[in-house]
Amino acid sequence: MAAIKNRRRGPDMMVKMITAFSAFSWLIIIIAFGIVQMANPSLGTYDSVRTTILRFESGIIIAKALLFLNVLLCIWGMFINMARNKRKTDRFRISLLISCLVSLGGFIFMMVAL
Repeated sequence: MAAIKNRRRGPDMMVKMITAFSAFSWLIIIIAFGIVQMANPSLGTYDSVRTTILRFESGIIIAKALLFLNVLLCIWGMFINMARNKRKTDRFRISLLISCLVSLGGFIFMMVAL
């Protein structure tokens, strides 16, 4: 029985898209938590400056929306990644799972505590 020749020549569009999902999801997390930091004056210093930049209520709503959309993006990326795992050299992106859990945890924390 002859071995099947691997005809892939580097990452295709699906692999590049999964990598972009992973990078973009971490960027969304950083932006969401940055918005919370700017909107919540009790978390840091320069209270008067922070409250004029972004109101607390609108900042938290924006951060919740970003984190929820990031959870959906990560789940979509994980489904694409699982559908793509057909060869021995393919691997699952743990970064998508971790960023999904961080986003979900941040979203739940904001729903309960803020």
